[in-house]
Amino acid sequence: MKFNEFWISLCKKTSGGFESQTLAQKRPFIATYSSGKIIVKPNYKTKEPRPLSSEEFHKVWIIAAKLPKHEIFKRKNYNNSYHGSYIISMMKTILGEEEIEE
Repeated sequence: MKFNEFWISLCKKTSGGFESQTLAQKRPFIATYSSGKIIVKPNYKTKEPRPLSSEEFHKVWIIAAKLPKHEIFKRKNYNNSYHGSYIISMMKTILGEEEIEE
């Protein structure tokens, strides 16, 4: 799957609000598409919504495309992304069994 296909699918999936959880710590969050961004609302400690742009997702996507398949959804590989936990969780949901293409 190419990034543009992923982004379109993610926007559709989150357009009505989408409940998920981080992969490693299983922390729940709600992701909603609004005004060109995915708004992540963590369901713990801070209730502040976190707007994530397609650029933030794309940074993680580029790294993921270079990783071996068994490393793609491991948080430690995305230390340069503050929101990596949410992004890789949503990537896993949308990608399913599909491969990442640059």
